[in-house]
Amino acid sequence: MPNFKEINYDEAKHLNNGSYLMESKIDGTCMSWNNVTGELISERGCIRNDRFPHIVKDLKVLNRNVQGEVAIPFGNVLDLNSQTWKNANFYAFNALDIDDDPEAKRKELKRMLRANKGLTRIKIPFRWDNFDKAWGWVKKHGVEGLVFKSLLGGKDYKLKDWKEAKLQVVGHVAGKQKGSFQIKNVNGSVSGISATSVGYVQKYNQLIAAGKEVWIELQYLFLTCDGKPFQPRIRQLDEKKEILWKQAV
Repeated sequence: MPNFKEINYDEAKHLNNGSYLMESKIDGTCMSWNNVTGELISERGCIRNDRFPHIVKDLKVLNRNVQGEVAIPFGNVLDLNSQTWKNANFYAFNALDIDDDPEAKRKELKRMLRANKGLTRIKIPFRWDNFDKAWGWVKKHGVEGLVFKSLLGGKDYKLKDWKEAKLQVVGHVAGKQKGSFQIKNVNGSVSGISATSVGYVQKYNQLIAAGKEVWIELQYLFLTCDGKPFQPRIRQLDEKKEILWKQAV
């Protein structure tokens, strides 16, 4: 979902629902339907009619230019693959031919679907009026997060449910500048994470030279099927005792 600024939980919970339209964030791939050409187009400009003919069939009946997220219900972006394309839905979040606020666009999308009740593959992201209930649902079902669309013409926001982990760094793969750290996951597998900054690399080398065991505290969206953190990012790098001290208290 383009042009949405990411914010944290504390920032999101203070947003006034009277000023924002709050919806579930769908974790899939953003696509647009061109009703003139009859093409389902990805953000990279690729035509995906062949992958999602069942969605194309419904979009042709809808007969409007719309933008949405192609995704597996309650799934994540990695769940969308050649084996599951047939199970994907189109979660419409933007009526492209309406130059109005998000509330008006949502009402028009709902009107279109009511007028075409047989379009089972086209959905609209769920709307929330209570932040605590919305976030509780996100945590319960392990979905990506929430979006906040400004009704006053301001900035739009997204809140993702980042998980946290503390893992050992077992190596570093050099790159042109930063390279990547090799981390040992909970299941014993090893995967990579961007070293993020030259400063982290320098600190890692200093700790290794001093004979220290290096650990990182990181954030990630979910674990892949083989137990690797998806889209991990470093929050802190230090020797083991400094990273794990909170767990020992």
